[in-house]
Amino acid sequence: MRNKALALLKIIVPILFWLSVWQVAAMLVNNSYFFPTVFATCSELFEILTSLATYKIVALTLLRVILGFDYRYKWGNGHSYDGKSV
Repeated sequence: MRNKALALLKIIVPILFWLSVWQVAAMLVNNSYFFPTVFATCSELFEILTSLATYKIVALTLLRVILGFDYRYKWGNGHSYDGKSV
């Protein structure tokens, strides 16, 4: 149990340290367009992740990537994904 707590602290403490550095730097700069605060960034990320449009865009992008690989494999230069001749 003690090892798990120590391992967790080794992860959490550096994250909290760098988030604190980020927050202090953002407060010193005092320009949210140039250097947003941690809270502003997290709230915007939450807003983006709760939007259905985000997932539509990601799905369409993945579809285009898959279709691009499929097109290249079927109609490309005659080579498979690993570069060997088909």
